[in-house]
Amino acid sequence: MSDRLQGLLHLWVLFIQRWARAVAWVCAGLAALAVVVAALRLSVDTNPANMLDSNLPWRQAELALDRAFPNSDGGLVLVIEAAEPSRAAAAQAALAAILKPQLALFADVRAAELEPYFQQNGLLYLEPDVLQDVADGVLRAQPFLGTLAREPSLAGLAGLIEKALLVPDAGSSDFDLVPALNAVAEATEAAATGKVKPLDWARLMATPASLSPSPRKFIELVPTLDYGRLQPAKVAIAAIRSAIAEVQSAKPGYADVRIRLTGRIALEHEEIGMAFSGALLAFGVALVLSAGLLFVALRSRRLVLATVLTLLFGLVLTAAFAGLVVQKLNLISMAFAVLYVGLGLDYALYLALRYRELRQHGTPHREAVPQAASDIGGFLFVCAATTSLGFLAFVPTAFTGIAGLGLISGAGMFISLIASLTLLPALLTLLPPPAPGPSLPGRWLEALLELPYRKRREIWIGMAVLLLLAAYFAPRARFDFDPLHLRDPDSESVRTFRDLLADPLIPTLTLSAIVADAAEAEALAAKVRPLATVRQVMTLAQLVPMQQAEKLAIIEDLAFSLGPELTTPGELEVVARAEDAAAIDRLEVAMQQAARQWRGPPAAAAARLAKALEALQSTPRPLEAVALLRSNLLDTLGGQIAQLRLSLTAHAVTAEDLPLWLRARWLAEDGRQRVEIWPRAVLDDNDSTRTFVRSVQAVVPAVSGPPVGMIEAGEVVVQSFQQAFLYSAGAIGLLLLILLRSLRDTLLVLLPLAAAGLLTMAASVVTNTPFNFANVIALPLLLGVGVDYGVYLVQQARRLPADANLLKTGATRAVLFGALVTMANFGDLMLARHPGMVSMGLLLTVGLGVILLCTLVLLPGLLQRFRR
Repeated sequence: MSDRLQGLLHLWVLFIQRWARAVAWVCAGLAALAVVVAALRLSVDTNPANMLDSNLPWRQAELALDRAFPNSDGGLVLVIEAAEPSRAAAAQAALAAILKPQLALFADVRAAELEPYFQQNGLLYLEPDVLQDVADGVLRAQPFLGTLAREPSLAGLAGLIEKALLVPDAGSSDFDLVPALNAVAEATEAAATGKVKPLDWARLMATPASLSPSPRKFIELVPTLDYGRLQPAKVAIAAIRSAIAEVQSAKPGYADVRIRLTGRIALEHEEIGMAFSGALLAFGVALVLSAGLLFVALRSRRLVLATVLTLLFGLVLTAAFAGLVVQKLNLISMAFAVLYVGLGLDYALYLALRYRELRQHGTPHREAVPQAASDIGGFLFVCAATTSLGFLAFVPTAFTGIAGLGLISGAGMFISLIASLTLLPALLTLLPPPAPGPSLPGRWLEALLELPYRKRREIWIGMAVLLLLAAYFAPRARFDFDPLHLRDPDSESVRTFRDLLADPLIPTLTLSAIVADAAEAEALAAKVRPLATVRQVMTLAQLVPMQQAEKLAIIEDLAFSLGPELTTPGELEVVARAEDAAAIDRLEVAMQQAARQWRGPPAAAAARLAKALEALQSTPRPLEAVALLRSNLLDTLGGQIAQLRLSLTAHAVTAEDLPLWLRARWLAEDGRQRVEIWPRAVLDDNDSTRTFVRSVQAVVPAVSGPPVGMIEAGEVVVQSFQQAFLYSAGAIGLLLLILLRSLRDTLLVLLPLAAAGLLTMAASVVTNTPFNFANVIALPLLLGVGVDYGVYLVQQARRLPADANLLKTGATRAVLFGALVTMANFGDLMLARHPGMVSMGLLLTVGLGVILLCTLVLLPGLLQRFRR
């Protein structure tokens, strides 16, 4: 570096030494102010969509869809599952009843099955032949249902079953009692063991050809978000958890109803919690590990204390800068604290190591501090510039998520440099460390340091072989654009989402297009339906039942045939009769006789029911068992009959009759309509998603939706990475030419980095760590960091004789410990549970380790060879 810069740095540190106490107090005040600014101005943006430039065409299409159809995606979805559909439906209704009144937390609570429209007109959505099957099944059950509607008791049900046994063909396939007997036996077996097992009357009334009720129910919620919190949906999700606990504990048998939460907001909620806790853990471990490595390198508690205080001072200033300039952190830029500890510490460490080296050579303390600053201050400027370029290279790209991290960390490098040249000299003046003793390397270390010179040819050959292998693997490096892979695969929201994604009948990931009116919607649907990648195309018109006249005629015939017991409105109340126990005894005897008389499945069903009734009456508390049996068999009957009565009042409907929230998903206020396109394949990998999106875009270029976002975002990030790498490589190369004033030395610095970059890409393939939205910053950053080591060694080599061993100088010690501290801090990111941070930590650690190896093993031999 120029003599003028060295002189200025020397004078600057002398000034700091003279006013050391005042400088320390000013820095303390600035630190306190910075903490306040960061606390007030810094927040977290958990929306992954904001990590990319909103001016991109596909982002504009997404925003247009959101404006036209707001709240079409509620954000939170409760998935309710039970062995019996009736229990799932009851839990769904109970949850909705608890959550709907909480208007301050939920703008809307939606469940299609609970809408009066679908409860009344649900039969119209069945195909005519399926509806006829259901009507036939209800008519076959009509004698049972009619009698039970008049006498809803165990005695009444037992008497009905006994009468059914008297039918001449009761044990034959023409009059199949097997499903009913097995269902009653199952409920009886459960009651005998004290378990709740409601009889599914809806399933008994339906024939195999009809649609069975789904055991999976959904509730969609639109939560009110509090963006003043780290997790904006925290209060709403806590209310949902409380409601789930209340439902599961309120009634016996509901504890095993499976209720899970997923959806976009739930995924973001769990991710931000995991990322924040992981970042805190990594930051804490980074500080402890850095302090330990500093002590090994500096061998002085006062030097370590001064270095750590300088690090923390720079960190809070960087946080304040982020609060003033960036203001919002995202799930990637939250890692800036860990990155700062790893990178910002280097400047103070280099200065402290040079100070220690001067003290070992007998330089007085008062002179060693300004001498250390003038010796390596220029190099520290180079370090800050090159590392910042690696970060700032992402700022002009469309990847705004990492652009924020780049801006914060790039500025943080210069803040750390200023802190190292200001606060550290002041602290060393106020807390002068004792003079260090001489460091004498052992014989094994002497031999190791000679190795790159004595085995230079062998090392070059070995490296050539490694690079050939790396050249084979590196082209296989890939980018994973699925944001789900950046989330904890074991979290409830992710596992639930994947379960739903695996079901092609559930529209989890779909595409949408906006058209002017209904005619255009049907025309577009007709163009897309023939595509091999498309399972279904939904429009508003498809939400209105077809062939309504034919279906209404079937419903009217059913209502006429059922009679007044099942069509007259009224509540059905289950009663306990004194003769219930005796009726159970009679039914047990009848079942035993039937089992002896019948053959095949009917005999097996009768024997099973007889055995279950015998076990029921043999329990220690038979009265409680009988009461539980009454609940299992009859509690859901009243609701089923009430639903049947309501379904029989169906009427002709139009789109205007649909629930408002449902119609608003398909019809905008200005009359435009949305067309939804479902994939045929399960979109659980990059290839299937890309195939689906591109095939639809070939027909409808303006389509949008999550699959488009994943594909286009991946391509934008890859382009941003390529741009950033070119920007940083070009800027760093130009900077090196200016500073080193030698094309040869510039190439010598960059050659180990090129080799390390190739090896790092190969390592990503070998370790199955693809590039993603979080770790894509690795290569440009490694270039900015790794070039510092080469520059430092080249500058030191210029001061030494041509045949001197560069590895035995203090420069090598500084490079080694600086790299180890940085690697340790990068490695701490792997302690975070966030897969994106883990992959970032892995690639940065591996990459920096390879850079250190190439720099310390290749560069000394190359420098000696070309200098000679």
